[in-house]
Amino acid sequence: MQTIDWFAKNDVKLHTEKDGRMFPITNDSETIVACFMKKVNQYKIEILLNHEVVSVEKKLAPKNDEAQFELICTNKKSIPADQICFAVGGIVKAENFKWTKSVWLVVAIFSAGMVAFYYEQIYTLVTFSLLVLIAAYFYLNPKKWHGYFILAYLFSMIPFFIVNGLLTSIPIVLYNDLENVGFRWGTIPFEDSFYALALLMLNVAFLERDKE
Repeated sequence: MQTIDWFAKNDVKLHTEKDGRMFPITNDSETIVACFMKKVNQYKIEILLNHEVVSVEKKLAPKNDEAQFELICTNKKSIPADQICFAVGGIVKAENFKWTKSVWLVVAIFSAGMVAFYYEQIYTLVTFSLLVLIAAYFYLNPKKWHGYFILAYLFSMIPFFIVNGLLTSIPIVLYNDLENVGFRWGTIPFEDSFYALALLMLNVAFLERDKE
């Protein structure tokens, strides 16, 4: 209630959504930003950019006129503070993952079909067996970064097809068509882009898990 009253005193009216989230009646986040910036200018508050906080230390027995907290940044700068307000962002809702889960489901089903029809071709079998397992794991464990990964993968296909096209057309890299489906994107085997997807998914998944 104190937060609502504070915004009301600063001419920002709020309304509550069905899921409990609150927004300004303008439904524009710039309304909140403008309110905060007005206070920043009023109280001459310094805004520090590029100061990622890596730890917060609380002093057990601060002396007179000494700050209670100390913020340690990645640039080794120490910032004293009497009070701290943590803005951790909103809750990621389940519906935000729907489109990425649909992508992984399609990938898993398609990969399973490729394994079923081309299990005698070793390159096809290995590529899509790996992909169906990873896609199924991603489907069952949706993460916020999955959407960014999909977009990054699609973008990475531009240099992938250029470089791989050169390698297979010269040719520097040779493939035995008896061990794949025999279809090619120009000179690039059909499986290559999916094999790249599987490897990227696997590596990024391990990297993101280490961050958690």
